[in-house]
Amino acid sequence: MKAVKNGMLERHKTPGRNILLEICVALVLVLIIEYLLREGGFDPFFVSPHPYWIFILLFAVRYGSIAGLVSAIAFSALYILQGQFLFYNGDNIAQQMRMLLKNPLLFVVGGLVIGYFVDEYHYNIKQLNKTLADKKRDLQELFQKYVRARGVSEKLENRLLSEEQTALSLYEAAKKLERLDIEKLYDGVLELLKKFAKVRKASFYVLDNNDLKLKASFGWKDDKPAEFIERNDLLFEEVVEKKKQVTVKNIEWMEAETVASGFLCAFPVILSKDTIFGMIKIEEMDFINVNSTSLKFIQMIVEWAQISIYNAMQYQKQKDKNIEDEFSGAYTFSYFIERLRKEIRLSHRYDLHLSIIRLHIQDYKNFESRFQQMALNIIGLIFKNILRDVDIVAHLKEPGQFAIMLPCTPAENAGVVIERIEQELKNMSVKPYKDEEEMMQVETEVYDTKLFRSNPEDLVEKFNS
Repeated sequence: MKAVKNGMLERHKTPGRNILLEICVALVLVLIIEYLLREGGFDPFFVSPHPYWIFILLFAVRYGSIAGLVSAIAFSALYILQGQFLFYNGDNIAQQMRMLLKNPLLFVVGGLVIGYFVDEYHYNIKQLNKTLADKKRDLQELFQKYVRARGVSEKLENRLLSEEQTALSLYEAAKKLERLDIEKLYDGVLELLKKFAKVRKASFYVLDNNDLKLKASFGWKDDKPAEFIERNDLLFEEVVEKKKQVTVKNIEWMEAETVASGFLCAFPVILSKDTIFGMIKIEEMDFINVNSTSLKFIQMIVEWAQISIYNAMQYQKQKDKNIEDEFSGAYTFSYFIERLRKEIRLSHRYDLHLSIIRLHIQDYKNFESRFQQMALNIIGLIFKNILRDVDIVAHLKEPGQFAIMLPCTPAENAGVVIERIEQELKNMSVKPYKDEEEMMQVETEVYDTKLFRSNPEDLVEKFNS
């Protein structure tokens, strides 16, 4: 009923005098038509249904219940006025009144009911239009939100892509450090901090006779970093003795006199669980570059510095005899297992992709010795041609089997590497089998380290078994 009432109000915003004027015009028109018909010998008063219905229905349909009611009353009055002269003869007045009032009552009820449904119809149409407008407005707002969200998404994707590309470039640069001797590593590590983490001032200290001794620094002009950080310095205690990463956020003793000159953060360089090599100290960065991404890159550089220093020390001790195979350029299996654990840990810690390809030369054991050597040389040449500097190739336990570690590479992209290896073999047309027309083929399998985050040793075991 409330809907109908609202519909009536909405429908009758047309001024009431206009409706009354139209009703008056209609009454005059009816009187003229009736006069002309009676002059022609036809009286429309007794036509059923009565012609007045035409005008009452038109007003009810056009303007609604109020107009229908008013027009019904007006035409009922005209009907009664005319009926008095036609019906009244002095006999049986009650019956005459019933006959006279029958049509007027129907006019009023009909005009009101028809107008009621018309009001409800127009009210529903208006509500539907309002709902449609609201939905259009909501859709427009949703579209604007989508556009904004897409813009943010694209910026985030570009940022992530940029970070991934930077991480790969950093990985490549860090990989090159592994061939340097220890003395050259210090400046190399600081150069990475300057290039990738936007550090403006840093220093590298090495543990020497229970003190930290300065080995390299950059960014200093008039002043210089301390040559030694003694054992009684609180920074020495936190970083070296407790093996903790220290930043200005998590220390409360910055103003203590026993702390070495100001710094932003300091990282221990740890070679093994019980062996600490030194400390990398970041003294200055631009404020805009002090963010989670830069901190992530600094941590990555420190960890790769640890690996590089450890490898350099091993290289000096063993002259790399047990590290690399002279024919294929592949690392030994024992080194691979050790390196695999480190790479898995790094990839999981910094949420980097790491894929590993297991490659097996088909029927390698059945090759003649000269063909076995040739196969190794060819595979080594292919590896050097298509793999990046950061990729790591190693022998597995079984002869003719290799593992290829692909840092910062999703598993699906590893398939591209496999396709290139197979294409290179096909181009070289090597035929080492008894069937001289059969070319050398390889079998491959790809592992995604993200699938082994809950238990990385399961992946190591797959290569170790």
